[in-house]
Amino acid sequence: MELNVRVLPKFIDGECSIEFSFFFDQADMKIGEAVILTCEEEMDAQLIEEEPILNPKKRKRHYPKIAFVTDLVVMEGHKPAAMNEIKKFLNVIGIHNIRYRENNRIAAMA
Repeated sequence: MELNVRVLPKFIDGECSIEFSFFFDQADMKIGEAVILTCEEEMDAQLIEEEPILNPKKRKRHYPKIAFVTDLVVMEGHKPAAMNEIKKFLNVIGIHNIRYRENNRIAAMA
C-alpha cells in the first residue's frame, strides 16, 4: 500500500533556513512524522565574516545545500518507505546531502 506524504515548509528568518515538516499516513492511519532542516553547508562561515552577505545573489561564493533530519518518528516497518519519500522530495528541490544523528554522531544518508 502506498504511503501518503504531506509536507509543510516554514522559513526560519534568523538562520536563513527552511524547516520541512513531513507527515506520513496510509489508508487513514497516521504512520509518523519527520522534521528536516535545510540550509547552506557553510552558512556558519558566512555569519562570522566582518560584513556578512546574506543575499545569495550577492555572494562571491555559493555553498552546497544540506538537509538535517532533526526528528523522525515512524511506525516500525515504515521507516525505509518514509526515508525514501524524504529523499525523493529533497532531490526534487536540489538537495542531495542529507545527514541525521545516530548514536550521538552525525551520519550521512546514501
